[in-house]
Amino acid sequence: MESMYGTGAAERAGPPARPVSEWVPSAVLAKRAQAALPKQAQKGAVVGKKGGVEAGGSIWVITVDEDWRETGGFILWEMESAAPPTDGIFKAKEWFCNIDMAPVGGMVIGEQRFTGATKGFKKIELLNGHWQRVRVQHHSMQAAKGRRVKRWAEIQDENARRDTALEVL
Repeated sequence: MESMYGTGAAERAGPPARPVSEWVPSAVLAKRAQAALPKQAQKGAVVGKKGGVEAGGSIWVITVDEDWRETGGFILWEMESAAPPTDGIFKAKEWFCNIDMAPVGGMVIGEQRFTGATKGFKKIELLNGHWQRVRVQHHSMQAAKGRRVKRWAEIQDENARRDTALEVL
């Protein structure tokens, strides 16, 4: 007697494989992801190769201080607001240069890899001439199959942006 629920073979087989002609190129996926964003976030959003939106249109800045001039130090911040920053108090998340993300051979100045130092946003003050807006690129890699994916951000044209911020000081 046949069960009213069937044999289950059809359910286990899953959907039929799609022919190669139906595969969607990653560029098309990226355009679809960009179009799905709210209008105000489309301008600054970074769309990943697989079509996933990264950074959600966040605004990034670096802050510098006179005491850090000799070492070329700075702090990278991700702003909570999508509005262009001005001088004043803002909520931001701090990011730090993470040596655990270093490629084989070590990290090179100007190609540093940053990860979030804090989970939440905290209040910071942007003082006149002590900050510079920057653009970041998001990257990810999986060390080995089954391992956690590591994600980091790199500042585009890091050395020039840092030098510009230190000159304004």
